[in-house]
Amino acid sequence: MTANTFHLSASLQGGHDNSVRSVSEVPGPTGAPTASGPRVASGSYDNTVRVWRRREGHARAYEVAHTLTDHSRYVYAVCSLPPSAAFPGGLFATAGLDKLINVYSPDDLSGPLFTLLGHEHAVEALAAAGGGGGAGAGGLISGSWDHTARVWAADFTGEATVLRGHTGSVHAVLAVPEAGAVLTGAADSEIRRWNAATGACEATIKGHRGPVRSLDLLPGIGFASCSNDCSVRLWTLGGECVQELVGHTQFVYSVCSLAAAVGDASALVSAGEDRCVKFWRDGECVQTVTHPAGVWSVRALSNGDVVTGCQDGVVRVFTTAEERRAEEALVRAFHAEVSAQSISSQTDQLGGLDEKQIRPAEELGLAGSRDGETKLVRRGASVEAHRWSASDAAWVKIGDVVGQAPGGKKKIGNKEYDYVFDVEFDEGQKYQLGHNDGENPWESAQRFIHENMLGQHNLEDIVAFVEKNTRTPTIGAAGAPAPMQNPDPFTGGGGGGGGGRGAAASAATPLAGGAGGAFANVDPFTASASSASAGAPAAALAAAAAAAAAPAAHFPNTAVATFDKESTAGMFKKLTEFNVHADVATAGQALGENEVQLLDGVMATLRESAGKFRDVPLSTAQYGVVDKLLGWPPAQRFPAVDLMRLALLHRPCAEHFAKTGRNVAAELVDGCGGADGGADGGAGGWDGSAGTLQMLALRGVANAFRWPGTRALAMGEATRLLPTVGGARASGNRNVRLALASVLLNVAASVRGGAEVAAESERRLCQLTAEATTAALGDEVHLHAADPDVAYRLLVALGTLVTRYPAPVRTAVTAALRLDTLQTLAASGVPRVAACARHLGAALEL
Repeated sequence: MTANTFHLSASLQGGHDNSVRSVSEVPGPTGAPTASGPRVASGSYDNTVRVWRRREGHARAYEVAHTLTDHSRYVYAVCSLPPSAAFPGGLFATAGLDKLINVYSPDDLSGPLFTLLGHEHAVEALAAAGGGGGAGAGGLISGSWDHTARVWAADFTGEATVLRGHTGSVHAVLAVPEAGAVLTGAADSEIRRWNAATGACEATIKGHRGPVRSLDLLPGIGFASCSNDCSVRLWTLGGECVQELVGHTQFVYSVCSLAAAVGDASALVSAGEDRCVKFWRDGECVQTVTHPAGVWSVRALSNGDVVTGCQDGVVRVFTTAEERRAEEALVRAFHAEVSAQSISSQTDQLGGLDEKQIRPAEELGLAGSRDGETKLVRRGASVEAHRWSASDAAWVKIGDVVGQAPGGKKKIGNKEYDYVFDVEFDEGQKYQLGHNDGENPWESAQRFIHENMLGQHNLEDIVAFVEKNTRTPTIGAAGAPAPMQNPDPFTGGGGGGGGGRGAAASAATPLAGGAGGAFANVDPFTASASSASAGAPAAALAAAAAAAAAPAAHFPNTAVATFDKESTAGMFKKLTEFNVHADVATAGQALGENEVQLLDGVMATLRESAGKFRDVPLSTAQYGVVDKLLGWPPAQRFPAVDLMRLALLHRPCAEHFAKTGRNVAAELVDGCGGADGGADGGAGGWDGSAGTLQMLALRGVANAFRWPGTRALAMGEATRLLPTVGGARASGNRNVRLALASVLLNVAASVRGGAEVAAESERRLCQLTAEATTAALGDEVHLHAADPDVAYRLLVALGTLVTRYPAPVRTAVTAALRLDTLQTLAASGVPRVAACARHLGAALEL
């Protein structure tokens, strides 16, 4: 595609001072491109629309011709409307967060001809309803966060036709004039086809696994769509997906046909959060242009050029025309902007690469295998990310890889943070989220919700986002690493995810304001503190008592600890190995060929959903396969139990179990012999002889607390489980004890967080949990030398319980707790453990 390779033509700077959300061509005053080339419009988060024209006498340079300030808030969409009978010169429309749609004449941009009212929330998408100059041509389609789209008549009089049916914000709209239809894409992951005249929904097109962000017609094929699921899909107008284009590593925001630009119906361009603009032909990515920041919008111009709107506030134009190519100095400046970016080692931008794939810099002399391939190389003490450009036959540096917050502190208003993220919700709006190293993600997430007046239901997803994209340590992060007492049963690695989910762990970091006195500024995870050393145990407890009036920094805790390591490849391998085992065959539980394929689908769904916003449900047949696996003989059951552990983190699975009343927590306990012990707290089924199976079962029970429905079922199971865990707490397997501590922490967190439990049952549950946790803490100190991760979770659990029912919990704990247990922990060399022990001593009034 040498003749059709796109090169930088112009960078339109000096206009916007915030992210450019949308770009489009603007008709010239005569309804056609001006002599110097088409005009370009850009809508921005700075609340303005800029209209750009080529500078007189310059083939490459642009200048601002008009600044439109008729919107009071973010501008999300700009759109050119072709000539119609009512408006032969064409029109230009804008829309935004203020719910308004402004329609302008290209001959006079000083103010709108029409302002369209009707949407109840922000308007994010605009598209021309038709063209060609006929009497029925013209009009406008709009999509809104109010879950509707509207079709406005060509003369913009009368009521619009309202398209209702989506259950999420409508991000994309598109007219199909020859079919008399309208297409819409929304946050509910669906594409719908509507009758443009009647507003009736004619078809619901499913396939994407995330919000649908953009749509465009493909001549001779149908249409293209892109989504937060990182894919671009090609469809027939009948709704058949004919191809999925995979190459982006993060949300794909915009897609546009290039059929007219390059003379090929299969040609299109896409852009997204991964900073990439990708050019496709015949289903293959033939060129990738990396930008300095995420790219919101990409459109083709009438002269064959392509224009992009970027989160760095810059509009850029790319061309295949030699005469419009930018001067070398501008090209070098653009590449310098790209290469100067810092890329977190945790980001999806790297396409899954990590430190294991770092290569020597000399390998940049070898050609890449495909356009867009990413390679990490070490140059001195730095690690650089490079991307292969097939059009340039060279590796292009796209940034420096950092393992921590890049560039020092960043500001939101007058506050400084280690990390500042642009976080987007279904509505399409980005908000700025600030987070500092060592800060409780639940605290920063809650602050973010309050400051931006967002729905409380977003809390857990925001926490997961923070944990994934920062160095947020987990509960198990501090202190020296524990020996690999129980390696991952699939890979041989240590722990099998025993560190737990950062959300749970980090929930125990200091709350706003922290504790005063001896506990001020203690970071329980990084082992740093500005408080004095603990000193002797007795002195530590005395200091804690003196500071009893200060709020506890480590409890109460209302977040749950989970085990979210994604190990589906190992699970599937082990399950297929065991499937041919004689014991499985004898029991009549072996999977058939079709069931193995269903199992592979289960693994794919859980793998693709892990840590992401992808709620893809399992089928009834797939649930049947999981049930069958859980009936395998105990010796072969552990990978099935681990599969259930991961399934419980998947929202659709949890909702399915809750809806059907299936108490998975009870099944895990019973299936692994966990309820065989008596009320005396003896070992029962948790005797440590099947450590792996029991560890995985306890992790599954812990994960059952992740979602409200299964949490209620797990709480109901807790009163039966708690008296039987003596063997688990006495186990020499540290990971069994850590899983048990997580379950106890989750019960305490759920009680403190207001779980729906009858008052008397809650009081009894509190007492049972306190007794079991106290016994586990004693065993941890006096039998196991106090593993810091296990001890810390147990301390937080007890502290949380004592804040809920002070008198009965104090009685239960002090009756069973040896004073030297807390004294030993208060003298721990791990600051978070020592500080939490002192807090607990103060709370228990010891």
